[in-house]
Amino acid sequence: MEEAVASPERERLLRVMRKLRRCEQADPSDRQQLSTLLALEGISTWMRREIVRLLSGMKDLEPSERWACLTCLRAEDDAWVFELGEQLTRLEMKHPAEGRDSWRALISQLLQSLRQVPVEQGFVCIAFQLLGHEGALEAATESMRGEVAAQAVAWLEKSEEVLLRRRASWLLLATGAGSWPYEEVLIRLLQDADAQVAAQSAQTLRCLKKISKQADAALETALAHPYYAVRGYAAEALKDHPQPLSAGRREALHRMLASEEPWERRMAVEALGRLARGPEVDRVLWRQRIAEEDEAISIAAMDALRGWEVDLGEDLAALTEQIAHPSWRRRQNAAGVMGRAGVSARPAIPVMAQALDDPRWRVRRSILIGLGQIDVADAGACAAFVRALQDDAWQNRMCAAELLGRSHQHAASRVEALLGVLDDPVWEVRHSAILALGSLPLGSLPQHSARCTDALIAHLCDPAIQVARVCAKVLSKIASFDPRALDAIEQTAQSAEPVMRGVCLGLLRALERGER
Repeated sequence: MEEAVASPERERLLRVMRKLRRCEQADPSDRQQLSTLLALEGISTWMRREIVRLLSGMKDLEPSERWACLTCLRAEDDAWVFELGEQLTRLEMKHPAEGRDSWRALISQLLQSLRQVPVEQGFVCIAFQLLGHEGALEAATESMRGEVAAQAVAWLEKSEEVLLRRRASWLLLATGAGSWPYEEVLIRLLQDADAQVAAQSAQTLRCLKKISKQADAALETALAHPYYAVRGYAAEALKDHPQPLSAGRREALHRMLASEEPWERRMAVEALGRLARGPEVDRVLWRQRIAEEDEAISIAAMDALRGWEVDLGEDLAALTEQIAHPSWRRRQNAAGVMGRAGVSARPAIPVMAQALDDPRWRVRRSILIGLGQIDVADAGACAAFVRALQDDAWQNRMCAAELLGRSHQHAASRVEALLGVLDDPVWEVRHSAILALGSLPLGSLPQHSARCTDALIAHLCDPAIQVARVCAKVLSKIASFDPRALDAIEQTAQSAEPVMRGVCLGLLRALERGER
């Protein structure tokens, strides 16, 4: 403790410290004492730190008190500057409106101080940290954001301090500089000696609504940067601003596919998935990425195959392996990719049908949909649909019923299976099964048509009006070869409740006009 600080001030500070350390609530007089002490001349570094620490720990600081904490900082203690910055950025405002006004007042004061010459770089660092805080960004007006971005660019141009340049480039990204005319600055910063500044510049270029040919060329050059984060963010920016894939760009992205950094490999996979076409990609490398231990990379590689819509060929074996992977996300994604590939994935039908034992119902649903997309008429797929009618998840039973009605191949087995779920406890399943029966050629299956008619007549009184209504519609189709269906509709039109009476009367009028 320096002699310039009188003993009473020291005792007052220690008294407040002891009180707060006992977790007692600070009262306004405590804050007043701390603010008074902070304004004293000749205050020691230790006392200044302690006072600011105590003040910054109070969540209801007034703007003037917050500003007092900032203006007392000294550049000779950078570590404390950043520690205090972290404390201040965590402060919460009790009321949103008051919080917004306080942030705007603080932003105005910070910008005013940054305009002064000279400005200590330690103060600039903490000012940039505060200006990039979520609360400040939400409260800042458009003009404030513009001036904040301009200050960041100015300090990037004139400062060689690495930490300050990192804060400034980060602030450009945080303020949404994509809406400001700083593309040329960002292009230059891509070649910055500090890799973090270059990486943040690539991120900011990605946020631009549109980039020039010069920026596109600079990003392509950045794909060969020594630092993997710069390469990754450059690939992401090129993905979001797609241009025709040049040979040099393709080669650079292929090199990134073999990177030791998983995140970089994922960025390369996503970029190639968006920019390339299937034949332009080294499919051996691609199959390696599908089998990647990192789940995000594997899924990104499979998603690219889905988007390319190519004949899977040798890729099918890699996808088939994913159907049995411990990760349910991989299993679900692989089923979707093979389904999108259509008939080229037909050799995988037996494996997919066997995978319907999957413990996750969403994966089983993806497998069912995939089987339907590959070949809904295939005998193996039909058997899988029939089996799925017993699934524990009603969503899958409904899906299986819908798929059974999409092909007339193996119609007898399809009808037999659908008749077995007409008493399902979930009305959506019954509804889908009846619709599927209506789409099958019941007239050419005399051994099943009578049973269908009996079952549908029974469901004209189904407790779910949706099921009863679709039953009547299907019976109106059967009436052309089974008169009992017409009798049931006529009887329901006379005795049922009003909604079903109206449905049946409408169907009878349509039958009279020769409609179906």
